Amino acid sequence: MRNRNINGVIGITSVLLWIIVFLPGLTVNSQPYREQILNGNITIQNFLTVMITYTISNVALLCCVAGVIGAATRRVTARASELRKYDDKPVFNAVFTGVTRGFSVYLLLLAGVYAATPDPFSAPTSEQYVRMAGTISLMSFTVNYEPELFQTIVGIAASKSKMAGKSVNQEKT
Repeated sequence: MRNRNINGVIGITSVLLWIIVFLPGLTVNSQPYREQILNGNITIQNFLTVMITYTISNVALLCCVAGVIGAATRRVTARASELRKYDDKPVFNAVFTGVTRGFSVYLLLLAGVYAATPDPFSAPTSEQYVRMAGTISLMSFTVNYEPELFQTIVGIAASKSKMAGKSVNQEKT
């Protein structure tokens, strides 16, 4: 029962953290801070501001946090029969797997976006940001709430890359 309470606290804290990361990504323009860094004015404040507000890094953070929310929610809502497998594992495992699965979803998004468009993040609008952040966060939550879905997505990506590798090899011969 103690682990369920800890997972509840982790889940609620993660939701608040998601909102804290989302709002600056939506409202603060990162361009002036990125320009300061490019001009050699590398400060902790500039670096952290870019990390939180620049679309590429902001969405990566949102994916990681959404992954933790999904993993914590899965552990909190587990049935009594499933609780035994969670009670003997440290809560840190849920946080770690949530972050890594969430970041993996982000990498899949990034690969897909760059494959479809040459410069997808050159000037994103608020509407595009909200759509992307919401969609990718939902995916990160879902693959951590239902890990079997993550395995399916990774399997599909692996089979697609194998097929692409075969077609490239066939073109060479």
